[in-house]
Amino acid sequence: MTTPSPAKGEAMPKPTHEQVADAMRGLENDIRELMLMADIAVNAWDNIGPPKTVNDNCFQYQCTRLERDCFDFLISNVAERASVLRVRFEAAIDGGTSL
Repeated sequence: MTTPSPAKGEAMPKPTHEQVADAMRGLENDIRELMLMADIAVNAWDNIGPPKTVNDNCFQYQCTRLERDCFDFLISNVAERASVLRVRFEAAIDGGTSL
């Protein structure tokens, strides 16, 4: 269902509760994908194991280049998904969809 655009100078009509609810339900896949990627990132971190050394307030971990590249990917992916979800959530509040 689309809402007609207002004439120039008129405010956008307020979305109905049903429009907002439909738009929010449309976020389920984005939320589940973000949760899955966050779980994968946590599991990857857990697999690194305990710190190699501990000095005062400094913890040093050792990981391979591949593990570091995976962390870079996972952290960037989670951040990007969270950013997209925020944009889509803000659009859903207005009863619409984005992206």
